[in-house]
Amino acid sequence: MPTVLKIWFYFFSNDHLPIYIHMGVDNMEARFQVRPEIKLIEKTRELRWAEAAIEENREVIIARWKKNK
Repeated sequence: MPTVLKIWFYFFSNDHLPIYIHMGVDNMEARFQVRPEIKLIEKTRELRWAEAAIEENREVIIARWKKNK
């Protein structure tokens, strides 16, 4: 089975409150607050670019997804 994405989660022993975790996918990283609720608190330029590209192509993605179902 081929690997499509490698995702990792990590934190540093000297991280500060609130509790949060770093997430990485290839060259993209983000930080998520864990408590009191899970919330995206920071994302890299690459992740913002990917999100914008998905938003811009949303209808194409939906149409192709439906076509392949």
